[in-house]
Amino acid sequence: MSTGVLAIISCNSPTHASLPQSFSPSPSTSIKTPGGRITPALPSLHTLIQTSTIGMITIVQHTGCSHSPDTLEHNVRTDIQILKSDPHIPSSVPVIGYVLDSSTGAMREVAVPRSGTDEQAERQVLSEMEDFGPFWN
Repeated sequence: MSTGVLAIISCNSPTHASLPQSFSPSPSTSIKTPGGRITPALPSLHTLIQTSTIGMITIVQHTGCSHSPDTLEHNVRTDIQILKSDPHIPSSVPVIGYVLDSSTGAMREVAVPRSGTDEQAERQVLSEMEDFGPFWN
């Protein structure tokens, strides 16, 4: 993985439990959309790709979200697939997804099939963000 910006897609609702304060590794960009869904974030991501090097895209959706029509895991998997099939997102950019438990603040990764490159990139990025490790489980 090339080092670059961590793009975080999360919910824009002011009433949900926010990402932990320490969930802002440098350099990172946060794009907030209804329900943390990816489709409204695509124009911003396309612009970010043209102006920066993206190291990884992380989708974070939270429990109790009124913008989530299906299960969170289904939404995250669908959004990852949208990004993986987007011709403007380089295939070298790993995409991972998490569900944030609004009551506990714990984040749980949503399992999706991944290439070896994605797994290596994820390990590298997460190792760079060790200071907020308690939020990953």
